[in-house]
Amino acid sequence: MNFLAHCLLADLATDSKENSGSLIAGGVLADFHRGPMPDHWPDDLSLGVALHRRVDAFSNALTGIRASCDRFPKPLRRFAPIFVDIHADRSLSQVWSGFHGDGLPQFAQRCYDLVEQAHPLMHGLDPRAERFVSYMREVDLLASYQDWSHVAQGVEVVCKRLRRPALAVPAVEAMQTLDETLRSDFEDYFPELIQEARRFIAER
Repeated sequence: MNFLAHCLLADLATDSKENSGSLIAGGVLADFHRGPMPDHWPDDLSLGVALHRRVDAFSNALTGIRASCDRFPKPLRRFAPIFVDIHADRSLSQVWSGFHGDGLPQFAQRCYDLVEQAHPLMHGLDPRAERFVSYMREVDLLASYQDWSHVAQGVEVVCKRLRRPALAVPAVEAMQTLDETLRSDFEDYFPELIQEARRFIAER
């Protein structure tokens, strides 16, 4: 899953708004840490990192996500899981009101605030985390996925990181062609992710 989906899953994983705030912040910053979590991190933020990792592991095995990946043309299929993750945020932005009572812009601003507050408490993160925290709010990362130019920018960044910049254009074209089908897949599999996130947190 990508950033918006991780934030929503963290928020829906518990009925406590206070607890969900830490899960959201830890979940976003999870992408900037590998390996065991430092002892000096607050437990609730570490739990957010753990939830992010569990969601990733669970989603990788979902039949619905594999089906979405298989819809991409063969030359793109190796990296299709990444494209499906990005498109999942687009799908979520289009059907947002079906999953959350707050408006997406309001939810996004809350997430930016939470991440900014949590970042100083999580010493030892990749230095890129500090730049990303500012970048999120600057470009309104979480609330912009309905805009194809924003989706394309995300795909371009990922493809450059993979050293496959030539894949960006055909990947976005495939996502546009498959837009409605991928959204339908998303609406089928996302409730499974919500259920798993709630189970994971309830057991802790």
